[in-house]
Amino acid sequence: MVVLPPAVPPGRVERDDLLQMDVEGRIVRGDGRPHDEHPLHRRIYAARDDVGAVVHHHAPAVLPFVTAGEPLRPVSRLGAPFADPVPVFEAFDDEDGHLVTADAEADRIATELGDGLAVLLAGNGAVVVGETVREATVFSWYMTANAETQYRATHLGNAEAVGDEASRAATAETLTNAIAVDRVWSYLTGG
Repeated sequence: MVVLPPAVPPGRVERDDLLQMDVEGRIVRGDGRPHDEHPLHRRIYAARDDVGAVVHHHAPAVLPFVTAGEPLRPVSRLGAPFADPVPVFEAFDDEDGHLVTADAEADRIATELGDGLAVLLAGNGAVVVGETVREATVFSWYMTANAETQYRATHLGNAEAVGDEASRAATAETLTNAIAVDRVWSYLTGG
């Protein structure tokens, strides 16, 4: 897996800055130390053969849902790929606050994630997975757009999940296929 060193801001990373790490936490390529929360990524990869990318983000639209105790639900079609509600992990180890620095803690998060695409980390952020970096990035964008819609809709009234389970499953299939993912990726990256 590829991880960022903590000293380099994500928006300024160059290829030579990246560290390659195995699932046991050993650096196999690159120089430096990995971010302290690398167990979060490593243990999800170890638990899920279908996961090729893990995005841990702190998107402003999602943060109210990790701090206010309000469930994040699929209130727009972009929320359809996610569980209703998105599960929330709260059983953090006390010694590092809400940073995920221990394998046992990361294993519990992987269990909470289950076979889903996302889990919220109470007081921290969100974790979104995909088979590729492209998928995990696009799915993170879906989550963020859905969270923004839910947040805004609650100011107008009651934000309910869109459609029934069957219609959300059909929409999720459409949104997660390669054509849709590539289209959104192109939108996000300008290419």
